[in-house]
Amino acid sequence: MKKIFNFLVLYSFFLFPKIPLKTSGDPQNQQGVLIGELLLIISIFVNIKDILHFLRYNKRFNKILFCLFTFFFSYIVISSLVSGLFNLYFPTNAIFYFFRIAIYFALPFVIQNSFTYSRNNTFSFYSFVRSTYVLHSLIVTLIFIYYNLKINPTIGEMLWVSEVGCRVIPLFGLAVNPFYENIFYSIGGGSSNLLATYSIFFVICVYFFEKKKSLTFLFYLIAISMILLAQSRGGVLTIALFLIFISFKNFIRSFSTLFIGLIFFVVLLFLGKEKYDEVVNVIPIFQRIETTISDGELDGSSSARIINYSEVYAIWKSNPYYILFGLGFDENLIEKITGWTLVESFFLSIIFYGGIVASLSFLLYVYIIFKFKNRSIWNQVLFMFVIINSVFNWSVTGGDFLSVAGLFPLISLATLAQNSEANIDNADTTIG
Repeated sequence: MKKIFNFLVLYSFFLFPKIPLKTSGDPQNQQGVLIGELLLIISIFVNIKDILHFLRYNKRFNKILFCLFTFFFSYIVISSLVSGLFNLYFPTNAIFYFFRIAIYFALPFVIQNSFTYSRNNTFSFYSFVRSTYVLHSLIVTLIFIYYNLKINPTIGEMLWVSEVGCRVIPLFGLAVNPFYENIFYSIGGGSSNLLATYSIFFVICVYFFEKKKSLTFLFYLIAISMILLAQSRGGVLTIALFLIFISFKNFIRSFSTLFIGLIFFVVLLFLGKEKYDEVVNVIPIFQRIETTISDGELDGSSSARIINYSEVYAIWKSNPYYILFGLGFDENLIEKITGWTLVESFFLSIIFYGGIVASLSFLLYVYIIFKFKNRSIWNQVLFMFVIINSVFNWSVTGGDFLSVAGLFPLISLATLAQNSEANIDNADTTIG
């Protein structure tokens, strides 16, 4: 019974939508709670014996998870408390947000009670990732088609409006309200980037674990389609980088990948203007990328980000305490100090929100991932996931590192890596 519940927790993160915390106002500014997060809280009580046993007897601790937790604490809590002290503001939102993040560190116990660990038994977790992603893609595509036919959006709306029917929205970026005209609706921001991160996690797992070339080809196509329909420029560039990387890394194994990549880039880079205008109604993300690259000027979204970066930077560098500890993670505190509620770049947010302290803790986390990358196949998956996402996805987008699309892979892979190492050492199975 406990194993069934733990499996339900894992599947619920990606196959169930959010529960909205309020039902009025702009959905993009609303907050919601994932059903998976609520079930994860319950799992703490379900797995309490394992947790207590771990705290009492475990002689190995997961260094990767420890460094990740330390980073979150310095990035969210320390920065906000120090900045709040100087600005006479208690960062309530940041404290609550940290506890939401901390809940995810119960995932190792859910994973231990869901999968069997051995050197050769890597397929069960991959099977979970594969089945979940394919089912998720089917569901969100059907939702997209239904609402797209219902609202018949213009090209402009498909390019810039983050609504159901204008682009594919991941289930964990949707809320459900039976009293709304649209039962499913987008809640919060950055859904395109979240789906891109989730898709990158999926294709990396396919690359390492899928044995059938025909299925590899199919799964890559599904992931690429999801990213294109999500209208994420950072996601398109990230999946392109992934295809280039693995094609050069192992040409024979990834011949089908190279074939897909060639098609992808031919369409993306060499499509003539007349033909382009004919297909833009099908894949309008190409227009977003082409406009950004070829017009000689940035679109409104990109220009706003540059202004955002420069104005927040000017305030951050004006105070040595901000340079050392950051402006703080609390949204209301940041707005009070800078006039902005966020920085639309995860890496810049580490510097501006957390200062030198949080930046060093993040670098330590990345160093540990790099140092351990050859210890097991799960370490390799984790390393590739972090590196591939870092180039575009996390450098020019916002908080998807802190979303379920980022937290779930980061914590799950670190847990699997630790248990894999434990089995290789003929030690008892431990968790992070």
